[in-house]
Amino acid sequence: MKNVINQVYWDRMSETYLYGTAFKKNAKNEVTFKNKLMPSGKTLISWSSIANYQAAKEVPSLPLLLNGQEYLLKISAKIKPENSAIFGIHFFDIQGNEIDKVIFTDLEHKFKYPPRAVKYTIEIISGGVEEINFKKIQISPLDLEEEVFNDFYPHPIYLNKNSQKEGLILLDDSKRARIIAPFKIKSYVGANLTIGYLSWQNKQHGLELLKDYINEHKDKELVIFSSSADIDESLANSNTLNCMVVYSKAFVDEGYHNLQETYISKNYREPDQVRMVKEAINYFKE
Repeated sequence: MKNVINQVYWDRMSETYLYGTAFKKNAKNEVTFKNKLMPSGKTLISWSSIANYQAAKEVPSLPLLLNGQEYLLKISAKIKPENSAIFGIHFFDIQGNEIDKVIFTDLEHKFKYPPRAVKYTIEIISGGVEEINFKKIQISPLDLEEEVFNDFYPHPIYLNKNSQKEGLILLDDSKRARIIAPFKIKSYVGANLTIGYLSWQNKQHGLELLKDYINEHKDKELVIFSSSADIDESLANSNTLNCMVVYSKAFVDEGYHNLQETYISKNYREPDQVRMVKEAINYFKE
């Protein structure tokens, strides 16, 4: 079964407190919100798992959750003054009545989706907030390891203890989710294989994110496989490192149409994980 880390951004301008606010948003969906005069108790921004498209022309901004399932919510943000933002998750039944809520100030919180809930909302409330530099909210099942939320997450999929060769397959996250697919590789591969998931918001710093991983494998024959034009660009100076890079442009030139479409458009979509793993396996065929 796939593990999904849902990603939520500050993209609800209709639900944003704008009176007296200096608001800036960049191409990576990172937001700077400044308002030193905002009264405490006011809501800065809210998101909902259900939207009336005909009325608001907006789709739901929160992922659907499973009743009775436990989740972890992580907020990537810098808040000034520290701990001056209050976060709330509110749960509603089919009649629209609030049946439960959780209120917290930490940037990480565990919660259980109530059995009778059909809708939930998340909000940020001012407790004296003057500035927020907001990146994203991540929501995932509770049982995933902590490292899965990092901008670079290496996930081993094949172990060959007798090989000094290492294959690292770099994949972009789509905007809305990091999707970690299970792989059962039954045939022999002449190398250890790892999928490296890269945050789309920071993949232009891919080489910097990979330095520790590359250093840990400096005694191995490391080969890095890129899956997009953006990753190609971020690895442009890889000749300074002790590793080999197979750029996605090589796959495009070979007529890999799915990757070609992504390469040309540079859309942030879920990558073809199966195809990239097959390409890596073929590379290490002995």
